[in-house]
Amino acid sequence: GQQALKELRFGLNIDSGDLKTKMKQATSFLEKGHRIKIFMQLKGADYHRNQSQALVRLAEIAELIGDAGTQDAKPVITGHVVSTYIIPKPTGSSNSSSSSGGGKKQKLAVKEKLDQASLVGACTPEEVANQGDKVRAMKEALSRDPQAHSKSELEHEIERLKALKDRLEKAAGSAPSST
Repeated sequence: GQQALKELRFGLNIDSGDLKTKMKQATSFLEKGHRIKIFMQLKGADYHRNQSQALVRLAEIAELIGDAGTQDAKPVITGHVVSTYIIPKPTGSSNSSSSSGGGKKQKLAVKEKLDQASLVGACTPEEVANQGDKVRAMKEALSRDPQAHSKSELEHEIERLKALKDRLEKAAGSAPSST
């Protein structure tokens, strides 16, 4: 049970499907006893325009995760990054009479919040196309400047593209294409 710090990056305009996925990740990290840093990277003009929006958004996200963990500090702005930390709720909390019952209730509450977060179940071909463009753009940027993105950022976006494609295929009810 090594306690690690896990980082979750959120976009300012994250769509509900992605939010749902990140919330699941966050909850599972917290349940395993890891601390989480949630952050948003503000770029260019976004930086000045959206600082307050990012702070509000992070607070909302921290609220959503709130059932599984506690916000350790108010969101802070350092450079172009707005971040906050969430620590796991102590497991021996006095308010849960029986640990198993408490855990179930907690999972349900989180699940309800996730359902609220994701008003759209299936994704659209546009979403897949947009994500594909994003991955291509990142790869192009990397070919020009190896420092443009971290490897994990690119991998994350590729994972997201795969997940979106899977969701689209499931939604279409089609057999996965062999391409």
